Amino acid sequence: MAAAAQDPGCFALTGTIRDAETQVPLPSAHVFIAASTLGTATDADGAYAFSCVPQGAHKLIATMLGFEQGVVEFDHRSAEDRQVDLVLTPTVIEMDGAVVTAQPAERGRKWRKRLNKFVDTFVGETPGADRASIENTEVLDFKVNWLGAFRATAAAPLIVRNEHLGYQLEYHMKEFSIEGPTIRYDGDPFYEHLAPASAEQEQEWVANRRQAFHGSFRHFLLAAMAGRAEAEGFQLFYRPDLRSSAAQHIRFPARTADLLTPSDTLSGGMVLDFDGYVEVVYTREEENRAFRLWQRKWPLTAYENQRSLMKLTKGATVVDHNGEVLDPYGVTLYGYWAFERIAEDLPKEYRPPDFLARLQQEP
Repeated sequence: MAAAAQDPGCFALTGTIRDAETQVPLPSAHVFIAASTLGTATDADGAYAFSCVPQGAHKLIATMLGFEQGVVEFDHRSAEDRQVDLVLTPTVIEMDGAVVTAQPAERGRKWRKRLNKFVDTFVGETPGADRASIENTEVLDFKVNWLGAFRATAAAPLIVRNEHLGYQLEYHMKEFSIEGPTIRYDGDPFYEHLAPASAEQEQEWVANRRQAFHGSFRHFLLAAMAGRAEAEGFQLFYRPDLRSSAAQHIRFPARTADLLTPSDTLSGGMVLDFDGYVEVVYTREEENRAFRLWQRKWPLTAYENQRSLMKLTKGATVVDHNGEVLDPYGVTLYGYWAFERIAEDLPKEYRPPDFLARLQQEP
């Protein structure tokens, strides 16, 4: 499994964006690689270009006002240049009169209460979440059915300014729901670097990004795929069905080699497969006070190492070389990984400066 630790290199990606009906090139269309910092705009001829895209599985997205979003998913595992063209379908807009979106101050108390619930759930309640804000909450709407199921929709991409990690996210939300204890959300984020106000702020962002990465679900998957999970501070245990109170404290040691096998369908990818639950303990960082409040832990109990649980939602699922589970609902997370939300999310290409060197060391 050591191949997963290698730097995959990059390739040049070019293409054109056209109107699906007229085949006319579309200038100033926004083109980006989902979950990354790679984004650009098309030129007067509808052309775009990226000089260095990391090799692997990607989702290329193009958006433009008045057109439906265009999406192409592809897997590229060589240094050869690649061309990907997209066509965008015009949207039909009914113009029976001016439509004005209500501002948050004009919304009712019920909407604002639901907005607070959405922000706490989507942005999160980690210490860093206080420094992340949704800049265009007016595009959000919410529905709650008689059973209490909560759903949110967005009429435009959400703009999330994250002063904790130094990014601004353009989040194209496809789904958000809360049903009982289960939270489901899916979308395509694009990350832009914020300009630091000072050298001190830039160093703070560097430190915060490093801390957000270490112990995260992506950190675990990348380390596990390289056979270095234990060396990176993770301990794994099989757990029986947690619905039984008698089984709450029963666990058995697990090995990443038993959970991950090479994928036959995705180059450089792995298949994550196991039964029941797997508990993952990150031994190099303790839980924080915000997590204990979120878990309603008794204040006098001792602080523990960060603990998470994962369960396969629909059986075996594929993980790409970036540590991304291709099915957004392929794994259900509990504990610390469930606690960390958008405020702690990083672009998929982010790695701490010394991370690849650590993965290439002998176990």
